[in-house]
Amino acid sequence: KACDEINTKQYLDTAFATGSNVERVKAVIDKWISKTPIKYIKKYKFEGVDLFFKNLRDNDKIIAIFSEYPIVEKLEALNLKADVLVCATDREVNRFKPDTKGLEVAVKKMHLTSDECLYIGDREDKDKKCAESLSMQYLIKTSVKLNKFYTFSNFSELNNQITKSL
Repeated sequence: KACDEINTKQYLDTAFATGSNVERVKAVIDKWISKTPIKYIKKYKFEGVDLFFKNLRDNDKIIAIFSEYPIVEKLEALNLKADVLVCATDREVNRFKPDTKGLEVAVKKMHLTSDECLYIGDREDKDKKCAESLSMQYLIKTSVKLNKFYTFSNFSELNNQITKSL
């Protein structure tokens, strides 16, 4: 399902920038982004995220995840399930954030419109910009409260805010 174009480009660009070769870059990324974190990821699971997913499910909300990197193994390691999974490297996306294509694909797969969705991210520079480009409501997970946009610091806090409105 991955698109060769964006996958190849990200490795070529990194190899060029670091003076390395593509095979070496792929090996390092595979080890440190794809494989090694999986065995540790559960230990760093956000507190309250299980209850957050449960509350969404209990209220018949669709859970979609748009990630720049493959997410299936990470979700399995975290024991979390989503209804829709979209990756930047999927053929139908082939773009990294803040390009909106991946978010558009996720919205379409949910059979919703962007104004019916709430996008939750953790990067102001990418996630906020992506959501705003589609006029989608959003929240950014950050420990720093900024008045410029909506933020939350942990999923327990978010559970309290969201469940009041469900």
